[in-house]
Amino acid sequence: MQLTVQAGMNETWNAIGQLLVDMPGVTWEGRSQMMGLNAVRYRGESLLVLTRAVPASATVRTLTTEVTVATQSGKRLHSAAAADLMLRLARALPAELERVKAGLEEQAAGKR
Repeated sequence: MQLTVQAGMNETWNAIGQLLVDMPGVTWEGRSQMMGLNAVRYRGESLLVLTRAVPASATVRTLTTEVTVATQSGKRLHSAAAADLMLRLARALPAELERVKAGLEEQAAGKR
């Protein structure tokens, strides 16, 4: 189960974190920016939502991030709960990325 978005890893990680904190039915348990993860409980399962930058290549020419759901031990998860959570994130992520991007641009303008 994987979602690929055209955005930087930090922006994607921030957007996913905000979505998970506000998402009904999700209990947010913690996160690590260095590891690109958000730990949650959803439908009775402990899940890790992982973000990973996709390296530039001949086919990947823009900032791209892969989002996956894994078990606490890091193995990819293919449960119904994981699939539903990924679907919910896929639907909400584009708008949240725009909101995060606008906030970062506003911060940068204020520092000039």
